[in-house]
Amino acid sequence: MGLRDLAAAAGLEIGAGASVEDLADDTFAGVLGAEFNRLALENDLKWGRVRPERDVFAFERADTLVDFADRHDMHVTGHALVWHEENPGWLTRRDWRASDLADELRSHVHALTDRYADRIDTWVVVNEAVDDAGALRDTFWLENVGETYIADAFRWAADHTDADLLYNEYGLPYNDAKRERVYRLLEDLLDRGVPVDGIGLQLHSVGVHPGPERITETVRQFRDLGLEVRVTELDVAYRRDDRPDDLDAAQAAYYGMVVEACLDAGVERLTVWGVTDDRSWITSWREYPDRYTQRPLLFDGDGRRKESYEAVASALRERGRG
Repeated sequence: MGLRDLAAAAGLEIGAGASVEDLADDTFAGVLGAEFNRLALENDLKWGRVRPERDVFAFERADTLVDFADRHDMHVTGHALVWHEENPGWLTRRDWRASDLADELRSHVHALTDRYADRIDTWVVVNEAVDDAGALRDTFWLENVGETYIADAFRWAADHTDADLLYNEYGLPYNDAKRERVYRLLEDLLDRGVPVDGIGLQLHSVGVHPGPERITETVRQFRDLGLEVRVTELDVAYRRDDRPDDLDAAQAAYYGMVVEACLDAGVERLTVWGVTDDRSWITSWREYPDRYTQRPLLFDGDGRRKESYEAVASALRERGRG
């Protein structure tokens, strides 16, 4: 029995992130379609790819992924409508009046959510709007539009889709200042009637590995706001200078713990950020390849199940029996 069936028996939906280039790898595509029932579009709906020019929308890559999801009976997460990274030069190098840039953002959000209104059931609307010090991140959007871009993006997304609308953030189980600022941000949005349905927790355990108490505490805090809490980006890596003697065993134990903690806290949807080790974002993101181990996922580069896979499967199997 594969992960998607074990997860269903445990009351959990399990997904994976992918970009269109990944589907050219038959091993990757085969594992993705067989083991997971949610597909998160890792890169192909970010501004830099889907909007290479102001008047050009390049939907072909995203369409290929959504078509794959349809063929394999998978739900789809669109990622991300607003982020401070991976924006095209035509957008960031221009001098904008605040009202004109807000109009541009609105038209972009409307274009994407309208196109996939019946095919994408979850959107990451705003990604990483709070910095590690617990302040609103000083981004292109904040500088040129102001704080209103956050609420407006959610409202504009709701204009054209009934999908679940998420705020997505990293570091919350181990960064108290950040977690409290995100909590206040979302509490304020909800108090003002902004259509936020949930929060996505990025559990990129890249050198920092919060324990189960911190994970469950974080999930429950945001569930107390009435939000759905999802794990949207999970992987496990270690700094090379702090690598466990038995890397596979340590990674497997941590994966199993995370899944158990999330199930205990009421998480119903969990997505790992990739499928096979050789195609993980950690192998290409800035300084990460030199600083961190590059085996962060559940399958090796040949698509073989790792100890981490077995640990996740075991946690799901036990919960399904209960």
